[in-house]
Amino acid sequence: MQRVKIVGTLGPASEDPRVFQEMIAAGLDVRGVFHDGHWNDLGTLDRYLETHVALLRDGYPDPPAAARVWGDGGRRGSALAFGLRADGRPWGDRDAVALDPGATLHAPVALGTGARVEPGAVLGPAAVVGAGASIGAGATLAGSVVWPGAHVSPGAGLRDSVVFRDGDQDRVITSR
Repeated sequence: MQRVKIVGTLGPASEDPRVFQEMIAAGLDVRGVFHDGHWNDLGTLDRYLETHVALLRDGYPDPPAAARVWGDGGRRGSALAFGLRADGRPWGDRDAVALDPGATLHAPVALGTGARVEPGAVLGPAAVVGAGASIGAGATLAGSVVWPGAHVSPGAGLRDSVVFRDGDQDRVITSR
């Protein structure tokens, strides 16, 4: 199979069929997968965040769905453990996370196994905090995703952001 580097201004491949047409015309091996379930294009930061918000709003995560959507990828204990559904009802195992009584959750919210939320932190609406991640005291997080093991500093105010661990540093990408 040939490797190809496409350079140009055709736009995202998933939206512009010319990319695939050109690959086929060049004799490259183009493949696809049939999928009858829910699928979203996560090719931009906005789409990534919108997908997480939609999944939380539309009833995820119930435990079986959480395993499929935010599953542990084979890493035992990294799946979501506790949160609030869009209607405010709690789900999961409250004891699987370290949620300080002084923290506030605004539904929908999902927390990974071992996630830590410190006093005065405000999460949601639409916040996902990965396994082993931590939210510092007084931080606010809305419309955002914190990847497993990442840390949000005390007092930080994040909206429409992704926080991830990069080596020994935490990085923030903000949509707007």
